[in-house]
Amino acid sequence: TAGSLSGINLVDVVNANKINGGGPVPELIAMHYTTRMLSHIELLHWHGKMLHCDVKPDNWVITASSTACGNSDMFVEGSDLMLVDFGRAIDLTATNSSDPLKALFTGNIAADGTPSIAMKEDRPWGIDIDTYGLCASTHVLLFGVHMETEKRGSRWGLRKPLRRYWDKELWNTFFDTLLNSTIDGAEDIVSGSHPNSLRSIRKMFEAHLDKSSRRAEITSLLKHQTSFLPKKKK
Repeated sequence: TAGSLSGINLVDVVNANKINGGGPVPELIAMHYTTRMLSHIELLHWHGKMLHCDVKPDNWVITASSTACGNSDMFVEGSDLMLVDFGRAIDLTATNSSDPLKALFTGNIAADGTPSIAMKEDRPWGIDIDTYGLCASTHVLLFGVHMETEKRGSRWGLRKPLRRYWDKELWNTFFDTLLNSTIDGAEDIVSGSHPNSLRSIRKMFEAHLDKSSRRAEITSLLKHQTSFLPKKKK
């Protein structure tokens, strides 16, 4: 179960951490929130057959949950996320496509001047508009600034380098896979058994967080975070 807190979003979380800790959120919290975003986008695409089209840190509102930290007996504030503002959303079942998840769209509809990779290259886009937004949301958690990308050879990547003490293997897999996903690879992204799927990437993160005492540390970090977050959105 989950209950919404007072409109606090991921930008607020990052700003509060900067004020109280001097930097962006701890890496474990960034990983935790990333697994929740992966889960929610997977459900939205696979079960909802819908594109949000405006996935960004401002539209992820933190909630309280008794399951997001893997402990159904403990209700932890700020442990889950809720995607809001569906004003730009597209119902893929209304596209008359034989496979709604492979529906194609053209044109740059990106909000705030942040086009996806396909839009930058003037190519048709689809579910990658949301996976790009997911990457942008995680980037803000990690770096505290909006994401900038650049192309190296045939692959797109982050302009800012990952910090040396982060888990580079996990983050490289996450960003490289999702920034370079195309509509031709839509089935890979949504097919749970494919190694490039949102589910597979999420399970990779969850396996990492399940090791050692990381879940307990996340719960402790979330409780500490609650102590300095604003009580409600101003």
